[in-house]
Parts: sequence; structure tokens; C-alpha cells
Amino acid sequence: MRPRPCGPLSIFFKKTKTQTRAIKGAPGENELASIMKKNEFRSNFSTLKEKSIIRVDKNVNSTWRECSFINVSLLTSESNDSNFVHNSMLAGTLYIQKNKNYTCTHNLMSEFLYVMYSGGNIINHNVIDSGFFLIGKTSEDFVQQEVWNNSCQGKEILYIRHVIDDAITGDYGQIIMVNCSLITIRQYEHAARMLAEIGRLLGGWIKSESG
Repeated sequence: MRPRPCGPLSIFFKKTKTQTRAIKGAPGENELASIMKKNEFRSNFSTLKEKSIIRVDKNVNSTWRECSFINVSLLTSESNDSNFVHNSMLAGTLYIQKNKNYTCTHNLMSEFLYVMYSGGNIINHNVIDSGFFLIGKTSEDFVQQEVWNNSCQGKEILYIRHVIDDAITGDYGQIIMVNCSLITIRQYEHAARMLAEIGRLLGGWIKSESG
């Protein structure tokens, strides 16, 4: 995989034995110049076989609105006030890395959403088929998130903060607990696979075996 510089974007594509498969829909130089006046993208990005990734350069604020991604992932890093709104990602993952005030809302994602070392983000009304990962080092990376009305595998993603001595009962696609203790979880068969991973990423918490 090697980058093709394209203004504030690096379009990555993979080489096969016989040819190079570039991302369809990647803006050309003239198109990019006009689009980037507002840093807003409305386009379709796809590859036929190989998965690829679009990486927004550091410190570039961007808005992705009503785009379609097929076999293409998106990485935004070290930006402020970027937006990902009303998009669809088929076989692609959204990576939000070291961002502040990122808005991710009303999207359809067939794979994963990763929010890494980022604070002050708004994550709502997203359908995320494979799961939502929240990764960080400090409490701000986990606490300073506004997360609501998201789903995984057709079931609600439960995100709770600062809860002590309580019980969670319900059928959730995923459960994310931040700065919580003495939590009892019942009836969590659909979320069990994700719980251990999220617990590890958040620094560990005790899962009750009762109930």
C-alpha cells in the first residue's frame, strides 16, 4: 500500500500482481481545489476488490456528507470540528484519532467505528454493525464523549458514565461503561463478546456472574 498525495488527502491503494487499483471517486486536482475551499466532500468512493483507506492530513478539518464508501475506510487525525454526517460505509471502517469536537451522526457502517485518544466528540444516531471501540489513555478520552441513540447488530449501544452500584438489564448490542463501579449486568448474551474487550480497553472492571 502506498500513498498518492492529493492536496490535504492521501489516497491509499494496494498493488496487485498485474495492476494498481486506485479508489474510484477520489477527487482530481481541479475538483479537489474547489471542494477544499469548504473542506467538504460529497462523493462516492469505492474499490473493486482490495480494501483501501483515505487519510485526511493532520490538522485539516473536513466534512463528509452524504458520501458512499465501498471497501474504503476513512482516517481523520488531529483535527478540530470535523464532521461525518449521513454517510454509508460498506466494508469500511471510520477511524477518529486524536480529534477534538468530532461530530459523527446518522451514518450506516457495516464494520467498525474507532474513536481513539479523542475528546469532546458527538456520536449519535449511527448504525454500526460490527461494533464501536473507544480507546484512550486518560479519563478525558472516555468521559468527554456524547454518545446516544447508536445501534450494533440491530440493538442499542448502551453508553453510561459515572454510575455506581447499579444493575443493567436489557438486550443490548454493546455496553460501554466509563468510570463506573459495582455494576451488575444481567441478560447480556448478545453483548457478551464485546464486554470483555471493552472492559480491557477501559482499564478493567468487575463483571458480576450473578443474575
